[in-house]
Amino acid sequence: MTSIFTAAQMTHLESIHVAAGKNTWTGLMDRAAIAVVDALRERFADGLPERAHVLCGPGNNGGDGYGIASSLHDLNLAVHLWHYGSADACSESARIMQGRWKKRGPVKPLASLEAGTVSPGDLVIDAVFGIGLNKPIADDLHGILMALPTDCHRVAVDILSGINADTGAYLGPGGRESPRPFHLTITFEGMKPGHVLGVGAVLSGSVQTVSIGLEEECATILKSGDLSLRLLNDAALPWQQHLFKNPLNHKYDHGHVLVLAGGGPTPSCGQGGAARLAAGAALRVGAGLVTLGAHHAALADHAVRRNALMLVPISNEDDLAAFLADDRINAVVAGPGFGRGRRTRTLVQKLLSLNRKAVLDADALTSFAGRPQELTGQLNGEIVLTPHEGEFRRIFPGYLEEADSRNGAVQSAAETSRATVVLKGQDTLIASPGRTASVAFPRNRMRSAWLATAGSGDVLAGLVGGFMARGADAHTAACMAVQIHHDAAAVFGPGLTADDLDGALAKAIADRCRM
Repeated sequence: MTSIFTAAQMTHLESIHVAAGKNTWTGLMDRAAIAVVDALRERFADGLPERAHVLCGPGNNGGDGYGIASSLHDLNLAVHLWHYGSADACSESARIMQGRWKKRGPVKPLASLEAGTVSPGDLVIDAVFGIGLNKPIADDLHGILMALPTDCHRVAVDILSGINADTGAYLGPGGRESPRPFHLTITFEGMKPGHVLGVGAVLSGSVQTVSIGLEEECATILKSGDLSLRLLNDAALPWQQHLFKNPLNHKYDHGHVLVLAGGGPTPSCGQGGAARLAAGAALRVGAGLVTLGAHHAALADHAVRRNALMLVPISNEDDLAAFLADDRINAVVAGPGFGRGRRTRTLVQKLLSLNRKAVLDADALTSFAGRPQELTGQLNGEIVLTPHEGEFRRIFPGYLEEADSRNGAVQSAAETSRATVVLKGQDTLIASPGRTASVAFPRNRMRSAWLATAGSGDVLAGLVGGFMARGADAHTAACMAVQIHHDAAAVFGPGLTADDLDGALAKAIADRCRM
């Protein structure tokens, strides 16, 4: 898992580094400038753009910008430096960096940057506000960011001005529309939550981490375990153990998943697709057997859909208890297409009383809206909840409003419920009691966006259940499922539907097994 540092942690690391006499603030700015320019030269391997516009602010981020402008000038680029606000209103260190720049060129007021000044192919570097920003930016700066042409190269230093480094929210004036995404963000020592959460995950573009010499201080935080968030790192997951198959094993060695489907005394034909999507995903990820349990009146509908699934009539809690008396059934998925209401609550509560590994999704969560304690008060052991934001609000009312971020809300939910919580969305978060939360940050975010389609979450629930059946603990199963889910989206890309995920998963799993 890759570490992510909060704004406060990063500021503290820099402060103790300077206080220990290892460097000065201007020395750190020099290092930052060198690291950013090196990253730019790597990105523009065929040659940097001939002209650059560096936007500087009054604080340390602006000081970095002055250093970057000086370095680019020394590489014979035509550099235009624009300062936000009064050029005299700088921190002491930024003023020193500004003085060095003034030996090379003028400081222009950013307010005078007119439309048409930035030409196609120009390099624009945003170093106005860094990770310390916690209030909305002014109209004029917002307008300048909005007006940058689409065909210039947009690069942010540490974080795009206007993004809250801890939440990923865009702090635009009056909640206005955010600017178009930047192409690249170059940040120092570690990513920040704002690079991977909320709109910041989109606006930041590609995020590249560079070092400015704080490795020792970073190691101290890592050793202490005082992290609020980690980046989901698929290389650290036990794929060999829980995805590959040992040729000496048989199907019963790979677990048996029960997927509970909907259907009451008078079930509606054709509404079982969600459960079948979940069941198919559990099969695809390698569970040895998958049984779909539904009201006896709904079995005929399921029987003609997918031959690899076994079927069992489960109409009430006694049926459920009788079937789960077989301890070879080692994971249960409940919720997709399950139906909402009393029957669902009764079966879920019975399932929880049997102390089995379980994944609760969709209707299994929404059925407890208005009475969340009836669910969260019974959770124990290896349980994974996979809500989208609406479902999360129903079973954890007020958490998103009271926490300082989605990350804080999901971690509080995991601690309160004693379950692993997967809060789905474009910044899917995975939290378990006593563990640092992880956030999914897929390599190809545009392709992963196609997961926003009906049935995609049902597939994810089945993947979690499949990995749990194959022996993964709740947190690991959730992380592996989220990762392989994104892998499948990257395989297929635009046009993806939930039905397509089955074939895309097969390709993604095959790719994993060749690694």
